Amino acid sequence: MKCQTITLYTQAVLWTGLSDFKIEHNTVEQKSYGLFIYVTLFTQSIRIKNIDVDQDKLTQSRINYFQAQKDNLKTETQLKLQSFDEQIDNLSAIGIKEYKNG
Repeated sequence: MKCQTITLYTQAVLWTGLSDFKIEHNTVEQKSYGLFIYVTLFTQSIRIKNIDVDQDKLTQSRINYFQAQKDNLKTETQLKLQSFDEQIDNLSAIGIKEYKNG
């Protein structure tokens, strides 16, 4: 099995709203930005074994992801349609009452 070498950055990170740094291990050296302060404490090279990728599993994961997105969109759309129907019914009822009283 082939190996690859990656660089691991051990960093302290502080969100300006907190008083204590937290330790993170990142494969990318994070830089301070916005409300986050990063301090690199240690850098090391690590050899890891490459894995055999199961393409069928990856394809099934993509299918599952898209199915979940579709289901979420369907639910959101149904809720919006229901809201519109309720608003139409309410306005129609008001309009009918005003027409009868007028």
